[in-house]
Amino acid sequence: MAEVFDLGSAVPENEQDPFQFLWDGETFTCRDLNKLDIRRVSEELGSVDGAENVVEAATNVLKFLLGDEYERFDATEPVFTMAHFGALSEAWAEHHGLDVPKSGG
Repeated sequence: MAEVFDLGSAVPENEQDPFQFLWDGETFTCRDLNKLDIRRVSEELGSVDGAENVVEAATNVLKFLLGDEYERFDATEPVFTMAHFGALSEAWAEHHGLDVPKSGG
């Protein structure tokens, strides 16, 4: 009989530092990807596919990544553009060892 794979003990506790970024002189900490139950992410993330436009979808992702820190981030003065969002998304994904698909163009 084959040995049963014990998934609970196969994945070690995540010891990675959280992803942080500097904006308007303040440090913001994104939620830890490895501490989120991926079965619940879509509930928390809100509507990305159903967003009215790409800006709304990006805002929903940003709110999800920042969690409780989003209100403080939203109160900052500088204009936050899609270019900023793209750079932040890439850095966050790289921090977690993920690939961000590039849009064709």
